[in-house]
Amino acid sequence: MKLRLIALAALALAACAPPREPQVPPAPAVETPAPPPAEAAPKPEAAAVPARPRTPLELYKEDVAKHLAARSAERVYAEPPPHFLRSIVVLQVAVDRQGTVTAVKTLRTNGYKDLEQAAHRSVRAAAPLPAPPAALVRAGHVEFTETWLFRDDGRFQLRSLAAGEQGDPQKGWDQPRR
Repeated sequence: MKLRLIALAALALAACAPPREPQVPPAPAVETPAPPPAEAAPKPEAAAVPARPRTPLELYKEDVAKHLAARSAERVYAEPPPHFLRSIVVLQVAVDRQGTVTAVKTLRTNGYKDLEQAAHRSVRAAAPLPAPPAALVRAGHVEFTETWLFRDDGRFQLRSLAAGEQGDPQKGWDQPRR
């Protein structure tokens, strides 16, 4: 009787197990020739982003900045601006049709009066400025802003002449300088 119970228990357990898959021997591997390597398609060159056309006012500001820099050559530096500038002075300059400076107004300063005055002096010393194009003259004059970037030694660079990313204190500030 014990033997019958054991046999019955074994059958019951066997019925609960998942069915076994029949063992099929694996098919022999057939070697197929590898496809020829695909020629690497040439990578498209990174398309250079075309520079946007510069406005007549931007071109005029650059002419004025070159004129100012030439007249203040001993006070101007050509290297990229340092990470930390001593002062940034923004002036609004009004010029008549002939290039005569009619007004200079401080729009921004860090409170260094000597550097603010140096920016004003550089405009006055460079007068007359280049005559603006007639298309820019409104009500007898042209108004524009220029930014003086002062280093610790008191020398400056004009933002209109600052060279690309390196010269722009708002761009690339987190990149190491060479």
